[in-house]
Amino acid sequence: MGDESKTIEQLISELNELAESFKTKPMFEGLFQFAPDAIVVVNRGGDIVQINKQAEKMFGYSTDEVFGKPVEILCTRTLQKAACGAAQ
Repeated sequence: MGDESKTIEQLISELNELAESFKTKPMFEGLFQFAPDAIVVVNRGGDIVQINKQAEKMFGYSTDEVFGKPVEILCTRTLQKAACGAAQ
């Protein structure tokens, strides 16, 4: 039978393994860092674990500055810039 006989848990496990393999590949890192769009990766708790170069430009933070911080800090910084710009 093929994939029809696999359980959801098995499929999720395989997808997680595949995702982990992409994390270790230089190609993934290059695609991530040089994507034309901002990408922010957060963990289940909502803390930032990685951002790419476009996100650094957009939000004005380096990866080191936001690592482990709640993703909401990016929203706060963006809203502050917008409010300051509108007030001028």
